[in-house]
Amino acid sequence: MRFVKYMTAPILMAALCSFWGCDKDEDHLSEAVLASANTLNFEAERAAEKIITIYADADWVTEVPDWVTVTPNSGTGVMDVTVSVTDNMRDGAEDNPRKATLVFKGRTLASRAQVLITQNGDKYRDVKEYTAGELAALADETVISVPSAIVVAVTTKGFVISDDKNTDNIFVSDATTVAVGDKISLLGTKSSDSQKLATVIDCDEVTVLSDGAVNYPEPEDISAKIDDYTSSKRGYVTVKGVFNGSTLTVSENAKYSVSVVDAPASLGLSALTGHIVTVTGYYAGLAEPVQRIMATDVEDNGLNEIVYFLENFEWLEPWSVASGVGQTVETDNLDAKATALTSITVDGVTAFDAVEKLGYTRWLN
Repeated sequence: MRFVKYMTAPILMAALCSFWGCDKDEDHLSEAVLASANTLNFEAERAAEKIITIYADADWVTEVPDWVTVTPNSGTGVMDVTVSVTDNMRDGAEDNPRKATLVFKGRTLASRAQVLITQNGDKYRDVKEYTAGELAALADETVISVPSAIVVAVTTKGFVISDDKNTDNIFVSDATTVAVGDKISLLGTKSSDSQKLATVIDCDEVTVLSDGAVNYPEPEDISAKIDDYTSSKRGYVTVKGVFNGSTLTVSENAKYSVSVVDAPASLGLSALTGHIVTVTGYYAGLAEPVQRIMATDVEDNGLNEIVYFLENFEWLEPWSVASGVGQTVETDNLDAKATALTSITVDGVTAFDAVEKLGYTRWLN
Protein backbone atom coordinates (compact mmCIF):
# COMPACT_ATOMS: atom_id res chain seq x y z
CA MET A 1 0.00 0.00 0.00
CA ARG A 2 2.88 2.34 0.78
CA PHE A 3 4.42 1.50 -2.66
CA VAL A 4 1.25 2.69 -4.38
CA LYS A 5 1.25 5.91 -2.38
CA TYR A 6 4.82 6.86 -3.38
CA MET A 7 4.35 5.91 -7.03
CA THR A 8 1.12 7.87 -7.56
CA ALA A 9 2.74 11.33 -7.96
CA PRO A 10 5.28 10.38 -10.66
CA ILE A 11 2.68 8.41 -12.58
CA LEU A 12 0.21 11.33 -12.38
CA MET A 13 2.88 13.81 -13.57
CA ALA A 14 3.77 11.56 -16.49
CA ALA A 15 0.12 11.32 -17.47
CA LEU A 16 -0.35 15.11 -17.28
CA CYS A 17 2.77 15.74 -19.36
CA SER A 18 1.54 13.28 -21.94
CA PHE A 19 -1.82 15.08 -22.04
CA TRP A 20 -0.44 18.64 -22.10
CA GLY A 21 2.57 17.96 -24.31
CA CYS A 22 5.28 18.74 -21.74
CA ASP A 23 8.81 19.08 -23.12
CA LYS A 24 11.60 17.93 -20.83
CA ASP A 25 13.95 20.42 -22.53
CA GLU A 26 11.78 23.51 -21.85
CA ASP A 27 13.71 24.25 -18.66
CA HIS A 28 16.81 24.82 -20.78
CA LEU A 29 15.18 27.30 -23.19
CA SER A 30 16.26 30.93 -23.23
CA GLU A 31 14.66 33.67 -21.17
CA ALA A 32 15.36 36.17 -23.99
CA VAL A 33 15.66 35.73 -27.76
CA LEU A 34 16.41 38.46 -30.32
CA ALA A 35 17.02 38.41 -34.09
CA SER A 36 19.23 40.80 -36.08
CA ALA A 37 16.44 41.40 -38.63
CA ASN A 38 12.67 41.95 -38.39
CA THR A 39 11.89 41.27 -42.07
CA LEU A 40 13.44 39.36 -44.93
CA ASN A 41 12.37 39.61 -48.57
CA PHE A 42 13.12 37.07 -51.30
CA GLU A 43 12.78 37.00 -55.07
CA ALA A 44 10.14 34.70 -56.57
CA GLU A 45 12.69 32.42 -58.26
CA ARG A 46 16.23 31.33 -57.43
CA ALA A 47 16.29 33.54 -54.36
CA ALA A 48 19.64 33.92 -52.63
CA GLU A 49 19.98 32.67 -49.06
CA LYS A 50 20.09 35.22 -46.25
CA ILE A 51 22.02 35.03 -42.99
CA ILE A 52 20.82 36.57 -39.73
CA THR A 53 22.10 36.38 -36.17
CA ILE A 54 20.11 35.00 -33.24
CA TYR A 55 20.94 36.33 -29.76
CA ALA A 56 19.92 34.21 -26.76
CA ASP A 57 21.09 33.39 -23.23
CA ALA A 58 20.34 29.66 -23.53
CA ASP A 59 18.67 27.23 -25.95
CA TRP A 60 16.20 28.31 -28.65
CA VAL A 61 14.02 26.51 -31.21
CA THR A 62 12.10 27.61 -34.31
CA GLU A 63 8.63 27.61 -35.85
CA VAL A 64 9.16 27.60 -39.60
CA PRO A 65 6.62 28.04 -42.48
CA ASP A 66 6.56 25.07 -44.85
CA TRP A 67 8.16 27.02 -47.74
CA VAL A 68 10.99 28.37 -45.58
CA THR A 69 14.11 26.53 -44.39
CA VAL A 70 16.25 27.62 -41.43
CA THR A 71 19.68 26.08 -40.87
CA PRO A 72 20.20 25.22 -38.07
CA ASN A 73 16.62 25.22 -36.81
CA SER A 74 17.65 25.20 -33.14
CA GLY A 75 20.68 26.23 -31.16
CA THR A 76 22.22 27.68 -28.03
CA GLY A 77 23.29 31.25 -27.32
CA VAL A 78 24.41 33.58 -30.12
CA MET A 79 24.44 31.91 -33.53
CA ASP A 80 24.20 32.77 -37.23
CA VAL A 81 21.42 31.00 -39.13
CA THR A 82 20.77 30.69 -42.86
CA VAL A 83 17.27 31.34 -44.18
CA SER A 84 16.19 30.12 -47.62
CA VAL A 85 12.89 29.73 -49.51
CA THR A 86 11.49 27.54 -52.25
CA ASP A 87 10.57 29.05 -55.64
CA ASN A 88 7.18 30.77 -55.61
CA MET A 89 5.74 29.05 -58.68
CA ARG A 90 2.41 27.55 -59.75
CA ASP A 91 1.81 25.67 -63.01
CA GLY A 92 5.08 26.92 -64.43
CA ALA A 93 4.47 30.61 -63.69
CA GLU A 94 5.03 32.93 -60.74
CA ASP A 95 2.33 32.65 -58.09
CA ASN A 96 0.91 35.51 -55.99
CA PRO A 97 3.32 37.12 -53.49
CA ARG A 98 3.33 35.39 -50.12
CA LYS A 99 4.38 36.11 -46.58
CA ALA A 100 4.67 34.23 -43.30
CA THR A 101 6.23 34.63 -39.86
CA LEU A 102 9.36 32.80 -38.79
CA VAL A 103 9.62 32.46 -34.99
CA PHE A 104 12.68 31.88 -32.81
CA LYS A 105 11.34 30.68 -29.45
CA GLY A 106 12.54 30.76 -25.89
CA ARG A 107 10.68 29.61 -22.78
CA THR A 108 7.76 32.06 -22.82
CA LEU A 109 5.71 34.14 -25.22
CA ALA A 110 7.78 37.14 -24.17
CA SER A 111 11.05 35.40 -25.02
CA ARG A 112 10.60 34.99 -28.76
CA ALA A 113 11.76 36.81 -31.88
CA GLN A 114 9.57 37.08 -34.97
CA VAL A 115 10.87 37.64 -38.50
CA LEU A 116 8.41 38.44 -41.30
CA ILE A 117 9.33 36.50 -44.45
CA THR A 118 7.98 37.90 -47.75
CA GLN A 119 8.49 36.55 -51.24
CA ASN A 120 7.79 38.33 -54.51
CA GLY A 121 5.45 37.01 -57.15
CA ASP A 122 2.83 38.00 -59.70
CA LYS A 123 0.68 40.38 -57.66
CA TYR A 124 -2.14 40.45 -60.20
CA ARG A 125 -2.36 36.75 -61.02
CA ASP A 126 -6.03 35.73 -60.75
CA VAL A 127 -6.93 39.28 -59.64
CA LYS A 128 -10.65 39.98 -59.36
CA GLU A 129 -12.34 42.97 -60.99
CA TYR A 130 -14.40 45.38 -58.89
CA THR A 131 -16.48 48.48 -59.41
CA ALA A 132 -15.62 51.59 -57.40
CA GLY A 133 -18.78 51.03 -55.38
CA GLU A 134 -17.54 47.63 -54.18
CA LEU A 135 -14.14 48.72 -52.89
CA ALA A 136 -15.10 50.15 -49.49
CA ALA A 137 -16.38 46.78 -48.25
CA LEU A 138 -13.16 44.91 -49.11
CA ALA A 139 -10.57 43.93 -46.52
CA ASP A 140 -7.39 45.98 -46.42
CA GLU A 141 -4.54 44.60 -48.57
CA THR A 142 -6.98 43.13 -51.09
CA VAL A 143 -5.42 43.31 -54.56
CA ILE A 144 -7.92 44.84 -56.96
CA SER A 145 -8.57 45.65 -60.59
CA VAL A 146 -11.06 48.41 -61.46
CA PRO A 147 -11.77 48.32 -65.21
CA SER A 148 -13.80 51.54 -65.20
CA ALA A 149 -14.27 54.47 -62.82
CA ILE A 150 -14.87 58.22 -63.12
CA VAL A 151 -12.57 60.90 -61.66
CA VAL A 152 -14.80 63.28 -59.67
CA ALA A 153 -12.19 65.37 -57.81
CA VAL A 154 -8.46 66.08 -58.05
CA THR A 155 -6.04 66.98 -55.23
CA THR A 156 -2.30 67.56 -55.10
CA LYS A 157 -1.80 64.03 -53.77
CA GLY A 158 -4.21 62.01 -55.87
CA PHE A 159 -7.83 61.99 -56.93
CA VAL A 160 -11.30 60.78 -56.01
CA ILE A 161 -13.09 58.19 -58.13
CA SER A 162 -16.71 57.10 -58.18
CA ASP A 163 -18.97 54.68 -59.97
CA ASP A 164 -21.64 55.73 -62.44
CA LYS A 165 -24.10 56.25 -59.58
CA ASN A 166 -21.72 58.55 -57.67
CA THR A 167 -22.57 56.81 -54.41
CA ASP A 168 -19.27 55.38 -53.11
CA ASN A 169 -16.36 57.74 -53.58
CA ILE A 170 -12.81 56.47 -53.17
CA PHE A 171 -9.57 58.42 -52.81
CA VAL A 172 -6.76 57.16 -55.03
CA SER A 173 -3.23 57.90 -53.85
CA ASP A 174 -1.33 58.29 -57.11
CA ALA A 175 0.73 60.87 -59.02
CA THR A 176 -0.77 60.11 -62.44
CA THR A 177 -2.10 63.26 -64.12
CA VAL A 178 -5.87 63.00 -64.52
CA ALA A 179 -8.70 65.50 -64.93
CA VAL A 180 -12.18 65.68 -63.47
CA GLY A 181 -14.49 63.70 -65.77
CA ASP A 182 -11.81 61.26 -66.96
CA LYS A 183 -12.80 57.61 -67.17
CA ILE A 184 -9.93 55.45 -65.92
CA SER A 185 -8.92 51.88 -65.13
CA LEU A 186 -6.53 50.97 -62.32
CA LEU A 187 -4.63 48.20 -60.61
CA GLY A 188 -3.75 48.52 -56.95
CA THR A 189 -4.23 47.50 -53.33
CA LYS A 190 -7.12 48.50 -51.12
CA SER A 191 -6.31 50.07 -47.76
CA SER A 192 -7.95 52.40 -45.23
CA ASP A 193 -6.90 55.98 -44.55
CA SER A 194 -6.05 57.41 -41.14
CA GLN A 195 -9.66 58.59 -40.68
CA LYS A 196 -10.94 55.02 -41.15
CA LEU A 197 -14.02 56.35 -42.94
CA ALA A 198 -13.06 55.94 -46.56
CA THR A 199 -10.90 53.87 -48.82
CA VAL A 200 -7.49 54.60 -50.25
CA ILE A 201 -6.04 52.76 -53.23
CA ASP A 202 -2.26 52.48 -53.44
CA CYS A 203 -1.91 52.24 -57.19
CA ASP A 204 0.53 50.38 -59.38
CA GLU A 205 -1.10 51.36 -62.67
CA VAL A 206 -3.61 54.02 -63.78
CA THR A 207 -4.81 54.26 -67.38
CA VAL A 208 -6.95 57.12 -68.72
CA LEU A 209 -9.55 55.61 -71.04
CA SER A 210 -11.47 58.74 -72.09
CA ASP A 211 -12.50 62.19 -70.91
CA GLY A 212 -15.95 63.46 -70.05
CA ALA A 213 -18.04 65.40 -67.55
CA VAL A 214 -19.34 64.65 -64.05
CA ASN A 215 -22.96 64.81 -62.98
CA TYR A 216 -22.62 65.69 -59.30
CA PRO A 217 -25.39 64.80 -56.84
CA GLU A 218 -27.06 67.42 -54.66
CA PRO A 219 -24.53 68.18 -51.88
CA GLU A 220 -25.44 67.91 -48.21
CA ASP A 221 -25.10 71.27 -46.46
CA ILE A 222 -23.20 70.67 -43.19
CA SER A 223 -22.72 74.34 -42.21
CA ALA A 224 -25.28 74.28 -39.39
CA LYS A 225 -24.02 70.97 -37.96
CA ILE A 226 -20.28 71.38 -38.41
CA ASP A 227 -19.52 70.32 -34.82
CA ASP A 228 -21.72 67.22 -34.95
CA TYR A 229 -21.24 66.00 -38.50
CA THR A 230 -19.71 62.57 -39.05
CA SER A 231 -19.83 60.03 -41.85
CA SER A 232 -18.48 56.58 -42.67
CA LYS A 233 -18.30 57.49 -46.37
CA ARG A 234 -16.81 60.21 -48.55
CA GLY A 235 -20.15 61.93 -49.06
CA TYR A 236 -20.66 64.98 -51.28
CA VAL A 237 -21.05 67.99 -48.96
CA THR A 238 -21.05 71.79 -48.96
CA VAL A 239 -20.19 74.34 -46.26
CA LYS A 240 -20.12 78.14 -46.04
CA GLY A 241 -17.86 80.36 -43.93
CA VAL A 242 -15.03 82.87 -43.83
CA PHE A 243 -11.75 81.72 -45.34
CA ASN A 244 -8.60 82.79 -43.49
CA GLY A 245 -5.81 81.38 -45.64
CA SER A 246 -5.79 77.82 -44.37
CA THR A 247 -9.19 77.04 -42.89
CA LEU A 248 -12.82 78.01 -43.17
CA THR A 249 -14.50 79.46 -40.08
CA VAL A 250 -18.17 78.53 -40.24
CA SER A 251 -19.23 80.30 -37.05
CA GLU A 252 -17.58 82.20 -34.19
CA ASN A 253 -19.14 79.71 -31.79
CA ALA A 254 -18.25 76.56 -33.73
CA LYS A 255 -15.75 74.21 -32.13
CA TYR A 256 -14.61 72.85 -35.50
CA SER A 257 -13.38 74.65 -38.59
CA VAL A 258 -13.03 73.29 -42.15
CA SER A 259 -9.86 72.57 -44.08
CA VAL A 260 -9.73 72.12 -47.85
CA VAL A 261 -7.39 69.14 -48.15
CA ASP A 262 -4.51 69.30 -50.66
CA ALA A 263 -6.30 71.91 -52.78
CA PRO A 264 -4.93 72.36 -56.32
CA ALA A 265 -3.94 75.88 -57.39
CA SER A 266 -6.79 75.91 -59.92
CA LEU A 267 -9.27 76.45 -57.06
CA GLY A 268 -7.77 79.90 -56.43
CA LEU A 269 -7.91 79.70 -52.64
CA SER A 270 -4.78 81.81 -52.20
CA ALA A 271 -6.71 84.94 -53.26
CA LEU A 272 -9.72 84.35 -51.01
CA THR A 273 -8.37 85.14 -47.54
CA GLY A 274 -10.94 87.27 -45.73
CA HIS A 275 -13.72 86.29 -48.13
CA ILE A 276 -16.96 84.48 -47.44
CA VAL A 277 -16.78 81.30 -49.51
CA THR A 278 -18.86 78.21 -50.13
CA VAL A 279 -16.80 75.03 -50.49
CA THR A 280 -18.32 71.95 -52.09
CA GLY A 281 -16.59 68.60 -52.32
CA TYR A 282 -16.05 65.16 -50.83
CA TYR A 283 -15.88 64.68 -47.07
CA ALA A 284 -12.43 63.54 -45.91
CA GLY A 285 -12.99 62.99 -42.20
CA LEU A 286 -12.41 64.77 -38.91
CA ALA A 287 -8.93 65.55 -37.61
CA GLU A 288 -9.90 67.46 -34.48
CA PRO A 289 -10.54 70.34 -34.46
CA VAL A 290 -10.83 70.38 -38.27
CA GLN A 291 -13.39 68.85 -40.62
CA ARG A 292 -11.68 67.98 -43.92
CA ILE A 293 -13.04 68.33 -47.46
CA MET A 294 -11.57 67.47 -50.86
CA ALA A 295 -13.04 70.34 -52.88
CA THR A 296 -14.57 70.23 -56.33
CA ASP A 297 -15.78 73.84 -56.29
CA VAL A 298 -15.18 77.05 -54.33
CA GLU A 299 -17.66 79.92 -54.66
CA ASP A 300 -16.51 83.43 -53.71
CA ASN A 301 -19.33 85.29 -51.95
CA GLY A 302 -17.35 88.50 -51.50
CA LEU A 303 -15.18 90.13 -48.89
CA ASN A 304 -16.24 89.67 -45.30
CA GLU A 305 -17.29 93.19 -44.20
CA ILE A 306 -17.33 92.54 -40.47
CA VAL A 307 -14.42 94.24 -38.71
CA TYR A 308 -13.23 92.70 -35.48
CA PHE A 309 -11.24 94.95 -33.10
CA LEU A 310 -8.63 93.07 -31.13
CA GLU A 311 -8.02 95.80 -28.50
CA ASN A 312 -9.92 97.93 -26.00
CA PHE A 313 -8.89 101.36 -27.45
CA GLU A 314 -7.28 102.53 -24.22
CA TRP A 315 -5.01 104.72 -26.34
CA LEU A 316 -8.10 106.95 -27.08
CA GLU A 317 -8.46 107.85 -23.42
CA PRO A 318 -6.61 111.25 -23.64
CA TRP A 319 -8.96 112.47 -26.36
CA SER A 320 -11.96 111.10 -24.48
CA VAL A 321 -10.93 113.05 -21.37
CA ALA A 322 -10.27 116.18 -23.47
CA SER A 323 -13.75 116.00 -24.94
CA GLY A 324 -15.36 116.45 -21.55
CA VAL A 325 -18.17 114.04 -22.41
CA GLY A 326 -18.82 110.44 -21.52
CA GLN A 327 -19.20 109.18 -25.08
CA THR A 328 -16.39 109.98 -27.49
CA VAL A 329 -18.20 109.12 -30.71
CA GLU A 330 -21.93 109.01 -31.40
CA THR A 331 -23.26 106.01 -33.24
CA ASP A 332 -26.21 107.38 -35.17
CA ASN A 333 -24.66 110.05 -37.41
CA LEU A 334 -21.50 109.55 -39.50
CA ASP A 335 -20.90 113.32 -39.97
CA ALA A 336 -21.18 113.81 -36.22
CA LYS A 337 -18.54 111.10 -35.73
CA ALA A 338 -16.00 112.83 -37.96
CA THR A 339 -16.78 116.29 -36.54
CA ALA A 340 -16.43 115.09 -32.97
CA LEU A 341 -13.12 113.35 -33.64
CA THR A 342 -11.70 116.38 -35.49
CA SER A 343 -12.65 118.83 -32.73
CA ILE A 344 -10.93 116.91 -29.92
CA THR A 345 -7.22 117.76 -29.77
CA VAL A 346 -4.45 116.55 -27.46
CA ASP A 347 -0.92 117.94 -27.92
CA GLY A 348 -1.84 119.22 -31.38
CA VAL A 349 -3.16 115.85 -32.60
CA THR A 350 -6.85 115.42 -33.29
CA ALA A 351 -8.64 112.22 -32.35
CA PHE A 352 -9.54 111.77 -36.04
CA ASP A 353 -5.85 111.87 -37.02
CA ALA A 354 -5.01 109.32 -34.34
CA VAL A 355 -7.73 106.94 -35.51
CA GLU A 356 -6.72 107.35 -39.15
CA LYS A 357 -3.01 106.81 -38.42
CA LEU A 358 -3.72 103.48 -36.75
CA GLY A 359 -5.92 102.29 -39.61
CA TYR A 360 -9.29 102.36 -37.84
CA THR A 361 -11.13 104.91 -40.02
CA ARG A 362 -12.95 102.10 -41.83
CA TRP A 363 -15.39 101.81 -38.93
CA LEU A 364 -16.65 105.32 -39.76
CA ASN A 365 -17.89 104.19 -43.19
